[in-house]
Amino acid sequence: MTPSCLNLVFEVYNNVYDSVVKVNSPEEDEITKLLKNCYRYINISFINEFAMLCDKLNIDIWEVINAASTKLYGFQPFFPAGIGVHFIPVDPLYLKYKALQAGDLTNS
Repeated sequence: MTPSCLNLVFEVYNNVYDSVVKVNSPEEDEITKLLKNCYRYINISFINEFAMLCDKLNIDIWEVINAASTKLYGFQPFFPAGIGVHFIPVDPLYLKYKALQAGDLTNS
């Protein structure tokens, strides 16, 4: 967890991947992963609900996703499915737990 460790890890990953982004601390790295997982959890949960609505309306969700994907204003497609491995559904709860510990949320 020293700057030299960060540089060594950066060099290893930089030899494997096209793009590697350094952050300032392991905590920033972990909360980056937490943000990504919460983002995926929310969006996959939403598209699952949206797919059920489309099914009830006899609308092809895949056609809707394909059409929305052609728009230029920041749509990122998510597809109906399970929300994935164990950490994705757990991460939003962990985020709330840490925010409560920090005194940033009410207990509602």
